[in-house]
Amino acid sequence: MSSKKQKIMGLIIVLMMMLPATGTLASLGSSSGMKVTLSASKTNVYVYEKIVFTAKIEKNGGSVTSLASHQYKYYYRFDFGDRRYVTGYTDDDEIKVTHSYSYSGTYNAKVYVKDQQTGEEEETWLSSAITVQGGNKAPVAKIKTSSNTAKTGENIRFDGSSSYDPDGYIKTYIWSFGDGRMGNGKIVTHSYNSPGRYTIKLTVTDNKGKKDTETKTITVNNQPTPSEFTVSLSASKTTVDIGEKIVFTAKIQNNNGGVTTLASHQYKYYYRFDFGDNKNIAGYTDDDEIKVTHSYSNGGTYHAKVYVKDQQTGKYKETWLSSSITVQGGNKAPVARIKLSSPTAKVGENIRFDGSQSYDPDGYIKTFIWVFGDGKKSNGRIVNHAYSTPGKYYVKLTVVDNKGGRDTETKTLVINGDEPIPASFSVSLSASKTVADVNEKIVFTAKIENDNGGVTTLASHQYKYYYRFDFGDNKHVVGYVDDAGVVKVSHVYSISGKYNAKVTVTERATGSSKNDVVAVNVKGNG
Repeated sequence: MSSKKQKIMGLIIVLMMMLPATGTLASLGSSSGMKVTLSASKTNVYVYEKIVFTAKIEKNGGSVTSLASHQYKYYYRFDFGDRRYVTGYTDDDEIKVTHSYSYSGTYNAKVYVKDQQTGEEEETWLSSAITVQGGNKAPVAKIKTSSNTAKTGENIRFDGSSSYDPDGYIKTYIWSFGDGRMGNGKIVTHSYNSPGRYTIKLTVTDNKGKKDTETKTITVNNQPTPSEFTVSLSASKTTVDIGEKIVFTAKIQNNNGGVTTLASHQYKYYYRFDFGDNKNIAGYTDDDEIKVTHSYSNGGTYHAKVYVKDQQTGKYKETWLSSSITVQGGNKAPVARIKLSSPTAKVGENIRFDGSQSYDPDGYIKTFIWVFGDGKKSNGRIVNHAYSTPGKYYVKLTVVDNKGGRDTETKTLVINGDEPIPASFSVSLSASKTVADVNEKIVFTAKIENDNGGVTTLASHQYKYYYRFDFGDNKHVVGYVDDAGVVKVSHVYSISGKYNAKVTVTERATGSSKNDVVAVNVKGNG
C-alpha cells in the first residue's frame, strides 16, 4: 500500500473513532480557543456623551460554533461600570454597542462572551478606564427666518427654537436686528423701515452661563406699486339636479400691472366662495383663475358670490354670479351592483349573493329583490342560495330607492354536477428534535397524504386543507394549504418542561379532520 493511501486510511480511522454512537459528525466541535478583545471609541468624555464599545471575537481553532437548531453563535453582556449593562445574542464576530454616562467619574467597562456551542466563556476588561467629565458644554445657536428677503414695513419672523444645549438648557435668547434695535425670546417678529442689507445676530446663553452666537443676512427692499384688480364669476351650469356638481370659476384681472406678490412669498390672494346654501370654500392662491366644485343638497334657487382680497394692498372685491342657480328636486335612480362569492359552484353548494355595493346618489335603497333563475326569489342586501340542478343561471338583482326609483343588474352563474368523491387523507407529525434547550428552535413537520386520490378542492376555490399546530404551551400556528404534502413550522419554548405538540388538519371539502401528536422535552439551559 502506498504512503498516500496509508495516510488516507489513517484519517478515516481517526474520524470513525471521533464519531458518537449515532454515527454523525454533528456533535463534533471541540473547544475553539476563543479570544475576546474590547475597545472604546473614546475614553475621555463629558456627561451624556456617546461612546461606542466594540468587542471582537477571534477563534484560534477551526471548530464549528453554529448550532444545528440555528441558535446564535454567541451570548454577550457588556457591563459599563455604572450598574448598567447590555445583553444579547449574535452570529457576528464583532459586536458594537453605544452607551453614555449620566454622572462624572471614572468607570471600568468589561464584556462577557459565551460560545453557545462549546460553552466556552471569556470575560475581558477595557484596557483603560473611562473618564467622564462633569464640565459645562456650550449651547448652539440656530437662526431660522420666515424669508431671506422682505419689504419695508413687512413683519419678519425670527425663530431660534432649533438652538440647543447638549448638557443643560438655554436660558436666554438675545436678538440683534442690525438696525440698532434688539429683541428677546425664542421666537420674535421685526420689520425694517429702510431698504438695505442687514446682519441679524442671535446670542443664546445656557443655564450655566456659556454662550454661542449665530448670524444671518437678510435683504430688505422698497414696497412695490400696488395693483388694481377686477374679479368675474361664472358657473359651468345654472340648472341642475340635487347632488349634481357645478364648477364655479373666479377670474382675477390685474388692470395696471402692479406687483402683488409679497417679498415673504405669501400668496397673492385670499378667496372665499359663498354658494347661497350656508356653505362656502375659502383658501389662498397665486393664480389669476380659481376653480372650485360644489353641489346642492336641496331643491330651490340659490345666489352664489366670490370674495377676493389682495394680500399685498389689503384691497378686496366681491362679485355675484350674474344668474341664479336653479336646483331641481327630482329623484335620481339608484344603481344595482351584484357581487358573487364565485361565478361557478356545485349542486347543493351555498353561494353568497352580495348587493351591498349598490347605491342611491340622492337618497337610500329601500329594498333588494333577488331572482335566482331557477324559479326562486329572495329579499335582502346579502343572501345565500343553493341550486339543486346543474346548468347556466341568470341571477337578477333589482333595487328600489326611498322615492320609488329602480335599477336592475344581471349576472351569469354556472352550476356544475354532483360534488366529486372526497379524498381520504392521513396526517403524521415529527419534530427536528424531541429533546431541546430553552429558547432552542424546533422545526415541526406535518405530512399530509391523500390516500385515495379523490378531489378535495372546493368549487369556490377555497384551499383544500386547514391546519393548526398546538405546541402545548398555549401557543399555536394556523394556516391553509392547497395540496397534500409537507407543512413546516418553527417554534421555541421559553420555559423548560415536557410538552405534547399536536397538529390538526381539516379537509375543507368534507369537514373531516385528522391529527397527530409528538412529545418534546425542554431542558433548562443553565
